[in-house]
Amino acid sequence: DSEELCLQWTGNAFSWPLQEIELYEHLKLQVESGAGRLYRVWHVAKRNVVGHIEINQINKANGTASICRALIGPAADRGQGLGTLMIEKACDIAFGEIGVDHVLLKVLIFNLLAVGGYKYAGFRIERTMEQDVKIGERFWSTYLMRLDREKWSAEK
Repeated sequence: DSEELCLQWTGNAFSWPLQEIELYEHLKLQVESGAGRLYRVWHVAKRNVVGHIEINQINKANGTASICRALIGPAADRGQGLGTLMIEKACDIAFGEIGVDHVLLKVLIFNLLAVGGYKYAGFRIERTMEQDVKIGERFWSTYLMRLDREKWSAEK
């Protein structure tokens, strides 16, 4: 949609306008390093990709993983609950298939729609991280949010 949105959702991981080769190189690096898992979100009725999400920083010794770069796009597909479904499925994979005990994520504090969606999915704000992320020339504060296996299991 815009450079600002790209920076909000991907941090400095990608440039604007987003190029397919960047996504390919990112995917290749993740696969080769084994550092994370990347997923496309497929809309069955529309028969096209409508989103992207990653589970990375998988640390089985500590029982943690992080969700990042969660995006539903184009804008016409937002606000329909797809993001919530995507987050729930990523948590199912993290807790079930990968076997972690805690899933973490960081979100910019002004991204109220995302914060609300994460809370709806069971995440809680663990702490505010002041001026945590530099995007362009500005520093932005984030929330570190967390979902524990016990809460996830109780809500299933």
